Amino acid sequence: MAWERSGEGELEGNDEEVLDEKVLEALQPCSETLESLIVEGRFPEWMSSPSFRYLTYLELWDCINFVQLPVLGKLPSLRRLEISWGRCVKYVCYDDSVAFMALEYLSLRSLPSLIRLSSEDGENQFPCLSTLEIEDCPNFSLQGLQSLKKLKMKGCPKLKVWTGLQCLTCIEDLTIERCD
Repeated sequence: MAWERSGEGELEGNDEEVLDEKVLEALQPCSETLESLIVEGRFPEWMSSPSFRYLTYLELWDCINFVQLPVLGKLPSLRRLEISWGRCVKYVCYDDSVAFMALEYLSLRSLPSLIRLSSEDGENQFPCLSTLEIEDCPNFSLQGLQSLKKLKMKGCPKLKVWTGLQCLTCIEDLTIERCD
């Protein structure tokens, strides 16, 4: 499923944005069959619904104006999550409860305001995460992820690598480029 505007319409400014949001909300796919979803720019309200229990892959990109991502940690089958181009995103998870229980792969790219994966240190967050790729996230600080086997960090000049690495007891593949 894809939707994009073609050319210039007759509406201007806020009217066009309101119409965009209404169309996007109306495009809610069937939660019983959706396994993969790519979202650009805007997050519809229905995307945070835990009824998307079969969703295994989610890619969010060009999320320029979002400070807080939709609640994704409750999606029970989500195994792969990629987030790119979010100027204001500070955390992937804003909850200290159980989150991202099935997530195995997480890719974070071009998120200049990203501080950490979670706003709170929850014991039941990211328990299955085995691969983490971080690129161009200059303010990111690594937190303990005991299940992590592969870590790739690139273009994170302020990254506090060494303090976070002490907790990575299962790491098998480590790549660090252009980080201090």
